[in-house]
Amino acid sequence: MVESITSGNRFSNCLTTNTFLRFYPRNHDELLSEWLSESKDNLTWYQHGGESTVLAYSQLSDATKTRHIAFLQSLENYFLDDQNRLFVHAGFTNMNGVNFEHFPKLFY
Repeated sequence: MVESITSGNRFSNCLTTNTFLRFYPRNHDELLSEWLSESKDNLTWYQHGGESTVLAYSQLSDATKTRHIAFLQSLENYFLDDQNRLFVHAGFTNMNGVNFEHFPKLFY
């Protein structure tokens, strides 16, 4: 069970015990990771939410940024469970399945 609490501009998740979450990265996560780890700018991202992210990160310590980079880089594109059920952000393109995807960044 996940309970979400919103307080002003802060968002946090309060988890009960035995809760398991998986996060799947997509375009904004990828762009944030590139910006944090490589200082790679992307004007389109900046114009569509990245600016507020850049401003928010200017208030954070280097240690926090390092933890966020590690988290983003640890994310997997999909999860296939022992019952062959696929969990992915939105979809995939190869009709043979995710294990045959030629370009993993095409998961969307």
